[in-house]
Amino acid sequence: MELNPKKTYKSRQKLWLNYIKENSKEYKFKFNSNFIYKLENEIIYSSSFNVSLIENKISGYLHLLPEGLSEIFWKITDSEENIDRSLSFRINAAFNVRPLIFYRFDLEIKNLDKYETEIDKLILT
Repeated sequence: MELNPKKTYKSRQKLWLNYIKENSKEYKFKFNSNFIYKLENEIIYSSSFNVSLIENKISGYLHLLPEGLSEIFWKITDSEENIDRSLSFRINAAFNVRPLIFYRFDLEIKNLDKYETEIDKLILT
C-alpha cells in the first residue's frame, strides 16, 4: 500500500507541533495554534513555528514584547477593550504592537525517526 504524501505530511506536521506543545510546557510556555508564549519578568516571550514538510524544516522566530506596551498602544488608539484580553491575543491580534524579533531559526530535521532530539535542541536554545 502506497502512502498518500499529503496525509503523511499533515500527520508529520501535527506530530512535530504536538511535540513542541507538550515539551514547551516544561519551560512554562503555553501553546496556541503554531506559537508558544509566556510572561516572565514583565516580558512576553513568544516563538512561532512554520513547518516545511517538503524540506523537513521548522523555521520561525523568537519574539520579545514588553508587557505594558500593548496597553499603551490600545489606549492611544482608543481600543481599550483589548486590554483585558488574553496574553495570546496580545501576540497574535491583527491590531497590536508587533514584538521585536530577537532570534530567527531554521531547523532541518535530518533524522525523521529521531525528530525529538532535534526539536529539543530548538526548544532549549
